[in-house]
Amino acid sequence: MEVQCLTQSIAAENGVSNTFNRVTLCVGLTSCVGLDIVANFQESNVIVVHLLGAFLCFAAGTAYFIFQVSASTALLRIRRTVICVLSFFWVKLARYVSLHHHITVQISSGMLDFAPV
Repeated sequence: MEVQCLTQSIAAENGVSNTFNRVTLCVGLTSCVGLDIVANFQESNVIVVHLLGAFLCFAAGTAYFIFQVSASTALLRIRRTVICVLSFFWVKLARYVSLHHHITVQISSGMLDFAPV
């Protein structure tokens, strides 16, 4: 229930209507159906159906990306900046912890000891 309220408040705050979101969802699902058709009908057996699926996948996929870009530009620039900065520091922290743990494990197990032959 809280997620639904949060989603509705974000959508109302950013000026993106529920109708726009539903249309975007339908276009995205159409792209997925096109990809499913391409995967299930081989080009060598049924070329017309395969090409129809490819057209659905690429055309609807392109429209979906355009809709997503127009919806994401409705967000405030400050929010996007804060999210990008926090994501950058989170990735850097995870990288540091991962590398530090990897080097500590190698040193403690003696893997970095070098003995010339």
